[in-house]
Amino acid sequence: MIVIDIYLEPNHFESLEHELTDLLKTNLIFKNIILKIKIGYRRFQESTDANDENVIINSSLINKFAEYKRSLGSDSSKVCVYVINRRGLSLLNRKNIFGISRPESGFAIVFTKELYKASGDNKIFISRLAKVITHEIGHIFGLSHCENISCVMHHHTSVEDIDIVGNSFCDKCRTILHKNMIAHAAT
Repeated sequence: MIVIDIYLEPNHFESLEHELTDLLKTNLIFKNIILKIKIGYRRFQESTDANDENVIINSSLINKFAEYKRSLGSDSSKVCVYVINRRGLSLLNRKNIFGISRPESGFAIVFTKELYKASGDNKIFISRLAKVITHEIGHIFGLSHCENISCVMHHHTSVEDIDIVGNSFCDKCRTILHKNMIAHAAT
């Protein structure tokens, strides 16, 4: 069994939790793999100043999230995705980076600022969020960006790109991901 813990900041996602979980389960269906997605709530005050619009990613912040994962008692086989509400990501002055993953540590961080700003309603927002989380989970399990524009692993640099990509993996990525998930589940 593979357990994926998704930690959302409270007071923003509660009404969308079931829809997000359903979309992720649909995006991540595989034969012979039992996938358990758990949604939890946690404020990430240690990761950002409440007045800042952007989070600056550096090794110190990455280490804080890795330490946070260890503090939860998460074993190395557990996958964690942290969703930072309405904050962007500043990384080498690049814009529109929606997530960052650390496969070696089994976690990813997803930033919702641009996804939320560009969404007219919760349905669009949650669809985009599910695609970004699915994309980052793909990275955690060893996938690179894909040239197939319909694959959720296609590199996206704008919200419009996220709207164009599919909800799931192309056959090539699905095959690699399936193999990597089986190997992960065996550890």
